[in-house]
Amino acid sequence: MIITDYMARVFARAIAIRYKAGETDVNALLDGYNLQGDNRTLVLAQLAALYPEIPHGGEQATA
Repeated sequence: MIITDYMARVFARAIAIRYKAGETDVNALLDGYNLQGDNRTLVLAQLAALYPEIPHGGEQATA
């Protein structure tokens, strides 16, 4: 089942909050929400649009 745009925004914001709290592995955060396939793509697109400073799509943060 593909999530709605609204749900993708909620997941993106939740990931951003956790990222800013120190959890810098975006892929691990996505895995924690069991996001796969199209759902993962939708959330990554929302994350990129809302929080361009957060690395996404397999990029790792550099401290």
